[in-house]
Amino acid sequence: MKWHVFALLGIVLVLVAMLIACVPPQQQQTTPTDGLAYKSDLTALKADLRAEIDKKADKSTVDALTKIIGTGSQPVDTYTKAEIDAKIKAAIDALKADQSWIRQSSTSSGSGNTSPASGTVTWFTNPTNVQVLGNAQVCFTLKVQNTTGQWVYARPIININAQTGQSPTKVNAVTLTIGGSAINLSTSNFQFTPVLPTSTPTSTVIAIPVSGGNGSGEMQLGANASVDLLVCIQIDAENPIIWNIGISFNWRSL
Repeated sequence: MKWHVFALLGIVLVLVAMLIACVPPQQQQTTPTDGLAYKSDLTALKADLRAEIDKKADKSTVDALTKIIGTGSQPVDTYTKAEIDAKIKAAIDALKADQSWIRQSSTSSGSGNTSPASGTVTWFTNPTNVQVLGNAQVCFTLKVQNTTGQWVYARPIININAQTGQSPTKVNAVTLTIGGSAINLSTSNFQFTPVLPTSTPTSTVIAIPVSGGNGSGEMQLGANASVDLLVCIQIDAENPIIWNIGISFNWRSL
């Protein structure tokens, strides 16, 4: 009886061992593809970053910026041709609108000239009425005043006219000098009308300086300044008559 019990127990143990041997081992919870997926995602990320950088600046731009940073220099503003043309046009238009940079000038004869700025160029003689009798020499003082507030060039014009009632006469020569700190004109510096000596009698001679002074027969006067000039005239005419001496001026701003 005991033998049967032990035999049955043995059979049971054998069966249990066989059952255990048949059970497959427990599989590990691993996914071999996880590592490959991780590496693939990282590569894609790098590619995306590289593409974004390429969109922002090309290699030459990056190199230029790197050079600027390395040398510490400042980048220079750049403009398109259209922008530069627009800026030039704007500057020219501004100059056209603002005429103050243009130096204005005025040339007219006689006292009472009006300057483009303000004021006048006037002149006075002492004595007030200057006359020459025959071939005698006459000297008088000529005062020129500049009240324009700017520097000017002034050209004196000498008018020699026969006194009313005097007969015209031939004029052979006129000796004329104008001296002073601002101008020094002698006979050779003047142009006479009519050209002397005259071939026919005349009652009028005009003397205009063409050289001396500033080189063009003009005297230079400072702003709000005046000058006193000694003028001497001697007329060589065929017949001794009375001549009236008149003064006028052409003047302009520098």
